[in-house]
Amino acid sequence: MTAALELFVEQGFAATRIDEIARRAGVSKGTVYLYFASKEALLEAVVRDSTGPLLARAAALLAMPAESNEQVMRALTEIWIDAFEARGVTGLPKLIYAEAMNFPDIARIYLAQADQARSVFEQLIRRGILAGEFVEVDVEATARAFLGGVIFQMVYRHALAPLEAGDGFDMQRGVRASVDVMLRGLKA
Repeated sequence: MTAALELFVEQGFAATRIDEIARRAGVSKGTVYLYFASKEALLEAVVRDSTGPLLARAAALLAMPAESNEQVMRALTEIWIDAFEARGVTGLPKLIYAEAMNFPDIARIYLAQADQARSVFEQLIRRGILAGEFVEVDVEATARAFLGGVIFQMVYRHALAPLEAGDGFDMQRGVRASVDVMLRGLKA
């Protein structure tokens, strides 16, 4: 699945062939088909597998006591970005955005996972408002904006940063800056 995602992000879904995925994964084409009935089934598995473990970690983090909801939001964002990096799935948002209209059922799976992630941040924002830590805001829209800044950094990394002169783009730095701006705006 890692090889498939890498190639889907690099070349696009339509241009990627199963034999290329097999070659990159170091297996035969038949082995890929042993586990996945089609390239679309492989894409669906990549999407399903991308965030499940991260959502479980989020639930555990929400249950732990913390100094502030801001602290939890920062920690959770860092954990997710590190995990996305380690698992090689930072290119997934770019891929889904590019292929959403061609594969709406797979995009809906991604959206369901994104909704779960947004729900985590909505809970943190609500807790922060109740604790007097954050100002009163439209919780859903604010959670979308918060995650939107983070996701933009991932999309930019895979879509436009490779075209920049030099190697100045640092996704981690961009994510931290986006989180800082949002949290400053939320502070009571």
